[in-house]
Amino acid sequence: MNMNKKIEESFKPRTWLLVVLIIIGLGITVVLLNKFVEDNKNRKSNFDNLNTNKSNFDDEYNRISDEMNKMIDNQRVSSFNSGFEMHSGTQNGFFVTGLIDDIITSNKKQNEHIISVTYNGVTTQDEETIRGFKSNFENNKNYEVILDYDENGYVNSVTIR
Repeated sequence: MNMNKKIEESFKPRTWLLVVLIIIGLGITVVLLNKFVEDNKNRKSNFDNLNTNKSNFDDEYNRISDEMNKMIDNQRVSSFNSGFEMHSGTQNGFFVTGLIDDIITSNKKQNEHIISVTYNGVTTQDEETIRGFKSNFENNKNYEVILDYDENGYVNSVTIR
């Protein structure tokens, strides 16, 4: 029995060591599981932030795109109107005939922006009638040219007095 007792006593410190190793193993497992759960939460959070940032990016892109379209539209309006606006105000008959030619050309090219002309109480968009107005203008006489605009800012009416 002495021998059995010695064997049992030699295993007791090893049993204690086994319990300590199991506790350390469980602790490591808990720490690793916690890290795994936190990493998954962070990935989900990053994905949600990515979607939020994409939404913000889309909003910013749409805002910039709208501003660019407005600038392009303003440039189109300005480009269309510039040839007529330089004839606005008091003009010599020679320049008024040039304006009439510009209106006829514009009406032929720009079907979506037809300009009507009013002279001596007659308002028309007819090319021949507008062309007929030219013979009434004298080079040594001044005329008042008044421009009117549509809701989009394009010249749509010219009154000559």
